Amino acid sequence: MNRAHEQLSQGSVWAIARHFWRVAQGKPAHVALPVVVTLVANAFDAASLALLIPITKAVAGNSFEFLPDSRAFGWILALIPGGAPDSLPSDALLFGVIVSLIVFARLCKFTLLYLNTAYVVA
Repeated sequence: MNRAHEQLSQGSVWAIARHFWRVAQGKPAHVALPVVVTLVANAFDAASLALLIPITKAVAGNSFEFLPDSRAFGWILALIPGGAPDSLPSDALLFGVIVSLIVFARLCKFTLLYLNTAYVVA
């Protein structure tokens, strides 16, 4: 029987983890970078889910009239150029912008998760 194996099995979990970390020549970036990328990807996921709120409110109220008064989603109007300062863009245009933002956030999330997986596997 291998003596190193016997010594390793008697150590604490942290001792075993440190041993394998040394054997694998691990660096903090090997853990930190995937964690940060995963957090950013999940932020994009949260943003895409949060953007469902104005669409749901608009469907329930049959209008996007609440949008200029919204503290959380008022910035969406700044993405649409032109028009009179007091008028609201058409509901179809606002719907298209919000759906585009949702699709963009989902694409960013999946791209980051793909790059994260490629980094971890490589």
